[in-house]
Amino acid sequence: MLNILPLSELAAHGLSLRSSGPLPCDHPLGPPPVGVEETLLTRNGITARAGVWCADAYAEEIRNYPVDEIMSVVAGVVTITDASGERLVFGPGDTFVMLRGFTGTWAQEGPVTKTCVILRGAA
Repeated sequence: MLNILPLSELAAHGLSLRSSGPLPCDHPLGPPPVGVEETLLTRNGITARAGVWCADAYAEEIRNYPVDEIMSVVAGVVTITDASGERLVFGPGDTFVMLRGFTGTWAQEGPVTKTCVILRGAA
């Protein structure tokens, strides 16, 4: 058995992506995003979740982000501004990491779709 699973073959291994419905947002500045995600791996106290996230025009104030998250923008453009005012803009094909503890804002003027891997657990 391979230790690599394409997302398209999750069902064959007893896994599935399931809709999480509206995602919780501590400080939304617009309609909530929706997403699908699945826990793929828990090892040594770390849980990795992978999924797809999408939202129409949306903004959120983020305070002390609770996880490390690797994101890749599939469609749309997002502007992330940290607490010091530094701005970064990401679009299709861009991949970035939001580290646990990040404080700032996430803003998008139109629809955005991203894939993500969320890491929870040991620091």
